[in-house]
Amino acid sequence: MGIKVLLPTDGSRSALVAAEYTASLMKLIPCIEVTILAVEDDQVDGQKVIEETKAVFDREGLSVKTVINKGENEVADIIAYYANNGPYDQVIMGRRGLNRLQEVFLGSVSEKVIHKTKCPVTVVPQKTKPLACFTN
Repeated sequence: MGIKVLLPTDGSRSALVAAEYTASLMKLIPCIEVTILAVEDDQVDGQKVIEETKAVFDREGLSVKTVINKGENEVADIIAYYANNGPYDQVIMGRRGLNRLQEVFLGSVSEKVIHKTKCPVTVVPQKTKPLACFTN
């Protein structure tokens, strides 16, 4: 039985940084199982986003599951639905890097997910480096 992680992605740079971070976690903690979630709408091609994100794991020889949701609801609601109704122990997601004023007017998907989910949510800033374990 492993730690089940939901990794929402929209194909953005911040989502790919979160994928790189998650891949590095998987290498350090082999019992992590990741499901990549793409929410498809008029602006997001779910299959393309999944392929781009999955490539991060493929390069490291890591296996992941994938899910595409044809989004009719708000993205944060869809992510929260999967997190709350699936077998997930944690959500790991990127942050676009909006400033506080932009967040007030535009809202923050990551902040909404934090408030709507029952499991822990790790929000990965764009400048995050993958984790590594060094031995001397």
